[in-house]
Amino acid sequence: MFWLHIASLAASSALVGYLLHREVMTTSALACFTVAMALHFFVTDYSLNEDHQERYRSIGRWLRAAAVLLGLGAGVATEISDAAVAVLTAFLAGRVILDVLDLVGLPSLAATRQCFGHSRTSGGVGS
Repeated sequence: MFWLHIASLAASSALVGYLLHREVMTTSALACFTVAMALHFFVTDYSLNEDHQERYRSIGRWLRAAAVLLGLGAGVATEISDAAVAVLTAFLAGRVILDVLDLVGLPSLAATRQCFGHSRTSGGVGS
Protein backbone atom coordinates (compact mmCIF):
# COMPACT_ATOMS: atom_id res chain seq x y z
CA MET A 1 0.00 0.00 0.00
CA PHE A 2 2.93 2.33 0.67
CA TRP A 3 4.17 2.23 -2.92
CA LEU A 4 0.67 2.78 -4.29
CA HIS A 5 0.28 5.90 -2.13
CA ILE A 6 3.71 7.20 -3.12
CA ALA A 7 3.23 6.52 -6.84
CA SER A 8 -0.16 8.20 -6.83
CA LEU A 9 0.99 11.28 -4.94
CA ALA A 10 4.24 11.49 -6.92
CA ALA A 11 2.17 11.62 -10.11
CA SER A 12 0.08 14.44 -8.62
CA SER A 13 3.24 16.22 -7.47
CA ALA A 14 4.72 15.95 -10.96
CA LEU A 15 1.50 17.41 -12.33
CA VAL A 16 1.82 20.35 -9.94
CA GLY A 17 5.36 20.97 -11.17
CA TYR A 18 4.24 20.69 -14.77
CA LEU A 19 1.34 23.11 -14.32
CA LEU A 20 3.54 25.62 -12.50
CA HIS A 21 5.41 26.12 -15.75
CA ARG A 22 2.66 25.51 -18.33
CA GLU A 23 -0.24 27.40 -16.80
CA VAL A 24 -0.38 31.10 -17.57
CA MET A 25 -1.36 32.78 -14.29
CA THR A 26 -1.57 36.25 -12.87
CA THR A 27 0.52 36.95 -9.81
CA SER A 28 -2.49 36.62 -7.51
CA ALA A 29 -3.59 33.35 -9.17
CA LEU A 30 -0.05 31.99 -8.84
CA ALA A 31 -0.03 32.96 -5.16
CA CYS A 32 -3.38 31.20 -4.57
CA PHE A 33 -2.21 28.10 -6.47
CA THR A 34 1.02 28.01 -4.50
CA VAL A 35 -0.72 28.38 -1.13
CA ALA A 36 -3.34 25.75 -2.01
CA MET A 37 -0.76 23.23 -3.19
CA ALA A 38 1.52 23.92 -0.21
CA LEU A 39 -1.36 23.30 2.19
CA HIS A 40 -2.31 20.17 0.31
CA PHE A 41 1.30 18.93 0.45
CA PHE A 42 1.50 19.64 4.19
CA VAL A 43 -1.72 17.74 4.91
CA THR A 44 -0.87 14.73 2.74
CA ASP A 45 2.68 14.75 4.08
CA TYR A 46 1.36 14.58 7.64
CA SER A 47 -1.08 11.81 6.73
CA LEU A 48 1.55 9.72 4.95
CA ASN A 49 3.97 10.24 7.81
CA GLU A 50 1.32 8.96 10.25
CA ASP A 51 0.49 5.96 8.06
CA HIS A 52 3.94 4.88 6.88
CA GLN A 53 6.33 6.56 9.34
CA GLU A 54 9.98 5.64 8.70
CA ARG A 55 9.47 4.42 5.14
CA TYR A 56 7.87 7.71 4.20
CA ARG A 57 10.44 9.82 6.04
CA SER A 58 13.39 8.00 4.48
CA ILE A 59 12.26 7.78 0.85
CA GLY A 60 8.67 8.91 0.26
CA ARG A 61 9.24 12.62 0.87
CA TRP A 62 12.26 12.63 -1.42
CA LEU A 63 10.34 10.91 -4.20
CA ARG A 64 7.51 13.45 -3.98
CA ALA A 65 9.96 16.36 -4.03
CA ALA A 66 11.80 14.86 -7.02
CA ALA A 67 8.46 14.38 -8.79
CA VAL A 68 7.71 18.11 -8.59
CA LEU A 69 11.08 18.88 -10.16
CA LEU A 70 10.55 16.23 -12.86
CA GLY A 71 7.16 17.73 -13.65
CA LEU A 72 8.69 21.18 -13.87
CA GLY A 73 11.33 19.82 -16.24
CA ALA A 74 8.65 18.19 -18.38
CA GLY A 75 6.78 21.49 -18.49
CA VAL A 76 9.87 23.26 -19.76
CA ALA A 77 10.66 20.55 -22.33
CA THR A 78 7.19 19.91 -23.79
CA GLU A 79 4.39 21.89 -25.36
CA ILE A 80 0.73 20.86 -25.13
CA SER A 81 -2.49 22.57 -26.12
CA ASP A 82 -4.39 24.93 -23.86
CA ALA A 83 -7.23 22.40 -23.79
CA ALA A 84 -4.87 19.72 -22.47
CA VAL A 85 -3.59 22.11 -19.79
CA ALA A 86 -7.20 22.81 -18.78
CA VAL A 87 -7.92 19.07 -18.51
CA LEU A 88 -4.79 18.50 -16.41
CA THR A 89 -5.71 21.42 -14.15
CA ALA A 90 -9.23 20.02 -13.68
CA PHE A 91 -7.79 16.58 -12.96
CA LEU A 92 -5.47 18.03 -10.32
CA ALA A 93 -8.32 19.98 -8.72
CA GLY A 94 -10.42 16.81 -8.55
CA ARG A 95 -7.52 14.90 -7.07
CA VAL A 96 -7.01 17.50 -4.34
CA ILE A 97 -10.74 17.47 -3.49
CA LEU A 98 -10.76 13.66 -3.28
CA ASP A 99 -7.66 13.70 -1.07
CA VAL A 100 -9.32 16.17 1.30
CA LEU A 101 -12.52 14.11 1.41
CA ASP A 102 -10.45 10.99 2.11
CA LEU A 103 -8.56 12.69 4.94
CA VAL A 104 -11.58 14.38 6.51
CA GLY A 105 -14.03 11.59 5.83
CA LEU A 106 -17.59 11.72 4.63
CA PRO A 107 -20.59 11.67 6.96
CA SER A 108 -22.48 8.41 7.27
CA LEU A 109 -25.67 7.92 5.31
CA ALA A 110 -27.70 7.96 8.53
CA ALA A 111 -26.19 11.30 9.58
CA THR A 112 -26.90 12.74 6.13
CA ARG A 113 -30.52 11.60 6.25
CA GLN A 114 -30.96 13.06 9.72
CA CYS A 115 -29.44 16.37 8.62
CA PHE A 116 -31.82 16.71 5.67
CA GLY A 117 -34.90 15.39 7.45
CA HIS A 118 -35.20 12.27 5.31
CA SER A 119 -36.26 8.99 6.84
CA ARG A 120 -37.18 5.60 5.41
CA THR A 121 -40.88 6.15 6.14
CA SER A 122 -41.20 9.66 4.72
CA GLY A 123 -40.75 10.76 1.16
CA GLY A 124 -38.01 13.20 2.07
CA VAL A 125 -37.81 16.84 2.99
CA GLY A 126 -41.23 18.50 2.99
CA SER A 127 -43.19 15.25 2.62
